[in-house]
Amino acid sequence: MTLKCEFLIIGDELLEGRLNDSNGPLLASWAFREGLKLERMTFVSDQETLLEAAIKEALSRADLVLTSGGLGPTADDRTKQVLAKIIKKPLTDSSSAREIVTGHYARLKRAWTDSTNQYHLIPESAIPLFNPEGLAPGLLWQTPTQSLLMFPGVPREFASMLDTHIMPEIKRLAPNLQRKTSLTIRTIGVAEETLFNKIAPNLWEDLEQFGKLSSLPQTMGLDLVLTPQKDEDFLDWSQIVRNYVEQSPLKKFLWQYGERSLGDYLIDLLTVKNQTIAFAESCTGGLVSSMITDLSGASRIFKGSIVCYDNEIKTSLLKVAPKTISDFGAVSEACVQEMAIGARELLKTDYALSLSGIAGPTGGSAQKPVGTLALGWAGPLGVGSELLHFHGERKQLKQRFALKALFKLRELVTESPQV
Repeated sequence: MTLKCEFLIIGDELLEGRLNDSNGPLLASWAFREGLKLERMTFVSDQETLLEAAIKEALSRADLVLTSGGLGPTADDRTKQVLAKIIKKPLTDSSSAREIVTGHYARLKRAWTDSTNQYHLIPESAIPLFNPEGLAPGLLWQTPTQSLLMFPGVPREFASMLDTHIMPEIKRLAPNLQRKTSLTIRTIGVAEETLFNKIAPNLWEDLEQFGKLSSLPQTMGLDLVLTPQKDEDFLDWSQIVRNYVEQSPLKKFLWQYGERSLGDYLIDLLTVKNQTIAFAESCTGGLVSSMITDLSGASRIFKGSIVCYDNEIKTSLLKVAPKTISDFGAVSEACVQEMAIGARELLKTDYALSLSGIAGPTGGSAQKPVGTLALGWAGPLGVGSELLHFHGERKQLKQRFALKALFKLRELVTESPQV
């Protein structure tokens, strides 16, 4: 059984590029896991006539329609007024909505009255939905065969309402809907075109013997997502797929089965080995450290970082020899090796990685163009370095430099003996 779903993302600020939407990708991945057929995702203006037309069109096609945005207290928040017009019901004072709103304001130790906003007014026959992260209630309108769910546009509020409010409607409309389970095969160091056209021309056909295949290019590699096409034991099926991958050209590029972030993967790997890390960052300015410390559990494995953007910091804190910089330059293998040794000794960790590069748009040369990265490391198996070249603009390059460092760390930790 399938359940057709459409998503309307409301707001002129999105259409004008003043804000970026993050609710669409979140809903798309959520819907796929839950077995929903998300057929359309539409951006629509706050203008009432356009919004009304978009909602009517979505309801004419889909079993489940979701919207985000337009439920706030300002004049351009018109979503519930449009709903009232579509279902031909007036806005009425809802005791349930009042209870939700007064509870939110009491929690924040703020006073609320009828004049504060119109959160308590909702279309007659609509149901207010509790919003655990914000003040404006969501809305639900039902028929025997359809559901229209309206959520606030603030990403944390939207995310907090997904499971709580959509799942009951899914079960009501499609009680036998099956949750999808897929296997993600994550690779590093190979481009989509190279893999399927040169390295393994028959790979796509071979993998599709196991199920529906999607290829998702990532910054440093490729994610291949396989979904079984028929009911079968997922564990047995995934083991068969893994057995194939282990004997295929994919094996060389494989770094994970699953969808954990690289940072989470490293934290788990280092925790199991009881090992610690530190970074010495020049061109990335602390980005590598941020990618680790953004995650829960980082304190188990991460001791600290030296952001040594200026060469004086490299020499004074990390003990890089001034002659090394004068002879080879700050963006050199010799320099980053000394940076890594210095960081490891200073912060007393099992591993230290160092980065010095040219993110541009200026600063490059014929010998070391923009996009050059010197990456160094020091660890239980010794000291090493490499000089690499990437393409992109400044922020892209910093991201690629940082990811390369973390993937190198994964390689080093995987090769290292457990403490």
